[in-house]
Amino acid sequence: MNNLKYRRQFLFTPVECKQLEAWQIEKIDSHFIYVHPDCQFKKSSGFYDLYLIGYILNPHAPGETSKQILDNLSRVKDMNDFPEKLYSLTGRFVLIIKTEDDFIFFNDACGFRTVYYTKEEDSFYAASQPLLINEVIPLKKTKAHEEYFNSEYVANDMEYYLPSGITLYENVYHLVPNHYLEVSASEQKRYYPFRELKRRDYAEGVIAFSALLKKYNFGCT
Repeated sequence: MNNLKYRRQFLFTPVECKQLEAWQIEKIDSHFIYVHPDCQFKKSSGFYDLYLIGYILNPHAPGETSKQILDNLSRVKDMNDFPEKLYSLTGRFVLIIKTEDDFIFFNDACGFRTVYYTKEEDSFYAASQPLLINEVIPLKKTKAHEEYFNSEYVANDMEYYLPSGITLYENVYHLVPNHYLEVSASEQKRYYPFRELKRRDYAEGVIAFSALLKKYNFGCT
């Protein structure tokens, strides 16, 4: 397979994918994680087993690496504490948490590292895009697929996109930002905001944001 195809993407599948045998591969019980060679992939075992696809940053401690942050997260004992731990972090990532009997999927707050998923005969599949899932099981296009790609919008706009939560394949779903996915329940749960948001006036917000930018040496003055 062309190395540029599906660049920096991932596939989570219960069956092997021979087309991706040159990728980074991790076997977890009955599932495989395939991660493109150009995408960072880290793992850490603590109270839970954590798998990080992409990179994660701590604006409050810019010297921390993705692996250090992941190791800290692996010490979290209560699954309900993960949303608050992830709240202060940023980046472009998918975080897969393996519990004793389930898998939990989080991604970055803006959903830049996308997760699409489906179930077939009680088997769960997830990937950066539906076409990657289609490498291991056949997907059926919806009627909207043809209408969308034949539309004037797609023809005239170089950066066309679908709204969050929408896919063009039957029984394929998109994990929307600020939600996590429990595989056993096939259910997305909103985790942010997890408490009432404090209002700040404009000047206070500028000062706080400038302080974060300075930590990353972005030259904010």
